[in-house]
Parts: sequence; structure tokens; C-alpha cells
Amino acid sequence: MPDFLPVKALSQAVRVSKELLRSQAASKKGDKTLIDSSITSAWVTSLRPDLCGQASLCETKSDVTEILVILCHLSEERETQRLRELFHISIPHCFFLLMQGREKLYLSLSRGKGGSGSDVWVDMDSFHGAFVQDIKSAFSSAKHLGEVFDRWFCSLHALKLALRGSAVYPRLSYAPLDSPTEASELESSLAQLESDWQKAKTELKKIHSPQGRIDAANRRMKSAQAISHLLTSHNLITQ
Repeated sequence: MPDFLPVKALSQAVRVSKELLRSQAASKKGDKTLIDSSITSAWVTSLRPDLCGQASLCETKSDVTEILVILCHLSEERETQRLRELFHISIPHCFFLLMQGREKLYLSLSRGKGGSGSDVWVDMDSFHGAFVQDIKSAFSSAKHLGEVFDRWFCSLHALKLALRGSAVYPRLSYAPLDSPTEASELESSLAQLESDWQKAKTELKKIHSPQGRIDAANRRMKSAQAISHLLTSHNLITQ
């Protein structure tokens, strides 16, 4: 299991059988075959206040009483999105999923069934040092498991942005925000501005009239400036 977890939590890790995965997660034709052919092994541990290693996490009540940490080793990286969906659909609790393939790592975090606005997925070639440190340090600064989950969400979201970049800036800094709400709002605002920028760019290629091209160019420039302002205000632009 990942070494960012407390020792007590690691000691509780158990192997999950493919039979259990098939019975709990498979919901469509082909899901059982996908589980059998893609997953080499799966492990799970429960992160609870009594296993957190920090007394402060045990003293404050939180709506999050448990976080499952799941590690899957993949034999083949086929239909990884569907494979990850199976966990998100079937697990009713907060969880942090790590699927390790031969070429990539597939991470996701969710509040489970009924959760809203708290799912984030990231695919990457290798672990980002600052991200790993943030995941580890969450235990020493959080007051309860809810804050640990929120810190992990913000870190994973920041990693997603840093790896993905934006339409105007291909490389962004890794800079976690202060809350999941702020992170989700940033993603939504950035997506809308990038959509506007892309539409103006497409129009600029199609329009031939001088005034039409001027208008499209102005819209593209305005969107690019708004993207730059948004990213700068969140310390995301790499100098």
C-alpha cells in the first residue's frame, strides 16, 4: 500500500478477492470479464479516527467517519475509465482509489454514493513530489477525517490542473486551493472560459469578412485575458 498512510491503517490492509469485486461492482455485460482480465490484485484498508495516528483527528466529530483506501494492480490498461467507474458506482463510502498499471497511475477520490461535487480523477505517468507530500501532511494538520478528505481532494484537483494545463497555458503550477468548493468552482469557471476561447478560435478560422474576423479575434483575446486573470489569481501560472 502507499507509504503515505499511517502505520496502523497499513496494518489493517486486506486483500480483496475478484469474486467480491465481481459481485459488488459488476453491473453491465462485460464488467466481470473486465475485472478478471485487468486486475491482478486489489487491497483495501480503512482509515478511521482510531487508526489515523493523530489524537486531534479523534477529538473532533466529522461527517466523514471513514475513508477507504483501495490499491489495484493492473495487468492491462484497457477500459480504465470503466474500471474506475465500477468502484465509484458501487462504493457507498468516502474512498481514495489508486490503480497502478505498467505505464500509468490512475487516481480518484470520491465521497461515495450520494456524494456531490466531490469526485476527481487524475491519470499520470509518475507521482508528483509536492502532491505526495501534501497527501502525507494532511494527517498532521487536519482536525478530523473530513478535513483529511478535503485536503486530499484539493491536492488531487491541483495535480489534475497541473498535468492538464489550460487552452492558453499548457503548463500550470501545482497549487492546491483551500476548499473543495473553491476547487470545483475554479474548474467550472475555467471550463467555461476555455469553451468561449475555443469557440472564438474556431469562428476565426471560418469567418472571412473583415469585421467578423475582428469581432472573433476580440472575443478570443478577451477570453484569453480572463483565463490568464483567473489562473494568476490562484497562483497557477508557471513563470
